[in-house]
Amino acid sequence: MMVGGQAVRLTYQTMPYPLRAITGRRNPGGVVAPIARCLLPIPRRSGGFTLIELLVVIAIIAILASILFPVFAQAREQARKSSCASNLRQHGLALNMYCQDHDGLLPTMAAKPSETPDLPTMNQALGPYTNNDNLFRCPSDHEYWKTEGSSYGWVALFNGLPLDCPVFFTQDLTDVPCMLDAEYWHGGGTAGGGKNALWLDGHVRFLPKISD
Repeated sequence: MMVGGQAVRLTYQTMPYPLRAITGRRNPGGVVAPIARCLLPIPRRSGGFTLIELLVVIAIIAILASILFPVFAQAREQARKSSCASNLRQHGLALNMYCQDHDGLLPTMAAKPSETPDLPTMNQALGPYTNNDNLFRCPSDHEYWKTEGSSYGWVALFNGLPLDCPVFFTQDLTDVPCMLDAEYWHGGGTAGGGKNALWLDGHVRFLPKISD
């Protein structure tokens, strides 16, 4: 028998109570009345996730990870760049203290110790004024400092010049950075990266790499 588009099976049994309670019609003498039972089982919800639901959850997690991981990486690099800039500011203070002890003259240091081993290194000249070897390492530098002793390069044009009047021959070096990252450690949002740089007046600025 079809009821509402579904196959049903009719089961007959004697009704000990009036049929009116079910059908609204009188049931004299407890006649046999049909009761319909659906042949289709009622689906029941299991306690676990289906395969499709798990795949959807995994896909959502993968999308979120692809969005958030670059953000976390940029935030981590920004923190490293800020720490590097703080190191250079400390070097600026050390340079001023050195000049106070040496008649206002800047130190003579090797720009790259491996190439000029006869000159004092930055660590040797400024180390007594920093008292912290970690200040000579940029957090984004993993190799350079191991061979050169520092992540930062000193501009050799400043060797022995007076702090208040840094003139090399006829070239005024006031607007020239005296110390900066030895290499392009920081991304800085540009394809070629950039360097933190220190000026003699103590300020530090990020210099993006100029594309060729």
